[in-house]
Amino acid sequence: MNLGDNPRPWGSQANQADEMWDNLSPEKVREVVEQKLGDDAKKQAQAALPDEIEKFLVLHPEFDNSTGTPEKPNPNGEVMRVGLVAMGIDPTTARAEQFSEAYSRVKPLLKLKQHVVRGQQRQANEDAAKAIEAEIKETTFDVEWAESADLGALRERANKQLRARGW
Repeated sequence: MNLGDNPRPWGSQANQADEMWDNLSPEKVREVVEQKLGDDAKKQAQAALPDEIEKFLVLHPEFDNSTGTPEKPNPNGEVMRVGLVAMGIDPTTARAEQFSEAYSRVKPLLKLKQHVVRGQQRQANEDAAKAIEAEIKETTFDVEWAESADLGALRERANKQLRARGW
């Protein structure tokens, strides 16, 4: 590696560390560099952890992330940590997607915000009811609509109804 006229910018005299480095095999140099890069990546992931947790909490507002009390702490954090470790993921460097994957695996063991769960269930039921209502409207013959529709729309509606009944 050429560093210009001065191979050691920190001084021209080689010190013990320089001599050790110069005597390392290319494989050992690669290993040291890869370890350093891995350490840097881990530090970056650890620095990003609060943002990743926030993303996870936005994705799963029903997750109870409260700390509880000293007498009765919220066990959710420990359950999630164990879930991540079981998946082979370092909890201090996990990404939001990994938190979500662990969450889906350990959800039955978690304490959830019941008011949010009820709201999510209510919304799912409303969406299902709207879908059923739309399907009924599509498959039910409406005389008033039929009298006012053009022939192409009437044919298309009749075909949808026949397909819905398996014809």
